[in-house]
Amino acid sequence: MAESGYHVDEDDNVIGKATRMEIRKKNLLHRVVIIFVFNSEGEILVMKRSATKDKHPSLYELNVAGMVNYGEDYDEAAKRELYEEVGCDTEPEFMFRSRFGTAMTNAYRVVFDGQLKLQESEVDSAYFVPLENMEDEFRKREFRDVSDEIYNRLKEELGGK
Repeated sequence: MAESGYHVDEDDNVIGKATRMEIRKKNLLHRVVIIFVFNSEGEILVMKRSATKDKHPSLYELNVAGMVNYGEDYDEAAKRELYEEVGCDTEPEFMFRSRFGTAMTNAYRVVFDGQLKLQESEVDSAYFVPLENMEDEFRKREFRDVSDEIYNRLKEELGGK
């Protein structure tokens, strides 16, 4: 069965149900969650996407992310993605809502010092980086195209740190 999500309008009102393939093929506005994982030292988790991903393989990103499946809400999707991708069952805290490309996005954060359990089909590797060193990371590694925009919004939410 094809994975389906919410096709939404500019105000995040549901237009209907759409498969992941339809969302991508037609560039439909849809619901997404991103979760920033910090450790207790204030470092942020950076992940390298799996080489087998059909979109943005082997690129880096600074958040766990995923589509909100049809039938679940943003909070449920955030919990699910966080557990699936990195094995974290900490309750995510809502940070902000924004639009990134065709994604109506709710962003969350967690502080997690436990053992990461990476989902091999999603994540090749992961490591923590001091937030103030992220600009260096962007210069050293190839990140997803929206990572700069997401990072700038994160900094804004954290008071420009």
